Amino acid sequence: MIRSLPLAVLTQDNMKPNVLHMIDSFEQGGSERQALQLVRQLHESGRSGVRLACLQNKGSLRREADRLGLGEIPEYPLTSFYDRNFVRQLRRLARFLKENEIDAIHTHDFYTNIFGMTAAALAWVRARVAYKGETDGFRTSAQKRLERGAFRLAHRVAVQSGATRNDILEMLALPERRLVTIVANLQHPVKDHPTFLRAAARVCAEVPDVAFVIAGEGKLREGLRELAAQMGLEREVFFIGRCEKVAELLSVSDVCALSSTAEGFSNAILEYMAAARPVVVTDVGGAREAVIEGETGYIVSARDDRQMAERMIELLRDPERAREMGKRGSSIVEEKFSCERHLTNTLGLYSELLGRKSNADVNEKVGPTALGVPTPVGSSCQNPER
Repeated sequence: MIRSLPLAVLTQDNMKPNVLHMIDSFEQGGSERQALQLVRQLHESGRSGVRLACLQNKGSLRREADRLGLGEIPEYPLTSFYDRNFVRQLRRLARFLKENEIDAIHTHDFYTNIFGMTAAALAWVRARVAYKGETDGFRTSAQKRLERGAFRLAHRVAVQSGATRNDILEMLALPERRLVTIVANLQHPVKDHPTFLRAAARVCAEVPDVAFVIAGEGKLREGLRELAAQMGLEREVFFIGRCEKVAELLSVSDVCALSSTAEGFSNAILEYMAAARPVVVTDVGGAREAVIEGETGYIVSARDDRQMAERMIELLRDPERAREMGKRGSSIVEEKFSCERHLTNTLGLYSELLGRKSNADVNEKVGPTALGVPTPVGSSCQNPER
């Protein structure tokens, strides 16, 4: 797992990431103002090298951007996503990213998502953050497909708090049903996904309109697909692979689970609780250090799919109580493993994606209190490969 660095590491000159923020224009739009505010905070913090680029060099906010002293602000004018000019501008941006040794790119709207993520992938930029701020009704079906492609190129997608559940489900290609989610790699049998699937079969027999999401990748995936098919769960279980948008996934999940037969301290549990989701987890490792039985979720015996299913059914049938349990879990995470403010979250996201490490981080930060725990939507999240 990649962890965020402490701020002391990020302030060292030789460890500062070079970050390019890209906006559509300098008009007085909400996304433009928010982007410039974040750029200003990052620049004034001195903890990252900040550059700014745009698609249209126009608007009254340009004077504000100039006062920041960020140097040249290149413009990449687009006329279409399908003409020669688009290819030419892509090459220009990719060259800029390489020549200026940009470590991370952060785009802030529909057009810069598509243009910036594509160029950043071509230039092999190591950290790519896109933004989902629009609600449904703004884009055509073709435009939505383009943006989903851009999101697949991104390592994270920051989502505006006003985004609807339907927006996020569409982005993740999930159905409009109640969702029970597990985030764990499919590399090791110790995660015991078969127990999760057996529990899913029991739940489906009792609760209508429910689906199960398995986020993670690994060598066990095809075998688990076959097992789900044997159980008749082809339409109920969604294997979404390695998910770079865990915060978004958790925000639309109704119940989150852990089925492991052994763990140290599960980062997934903290992420579930930070996202205010009620949990059903096996009694392994440090589960009891995080979960308060009956208050923030339920702890069940390992390999006991019957007990796991009963607890899932209980939460699905009583959504009000489930929400209260999720809120209580979020409060506990806030108390014990508090998140940094928006600036610190953003810096931690860049650090996580860039994979920067230090001996000080390893020696001084051990155990669950060292975790960079995300807020639900609009913030970063830990890598899902637990």
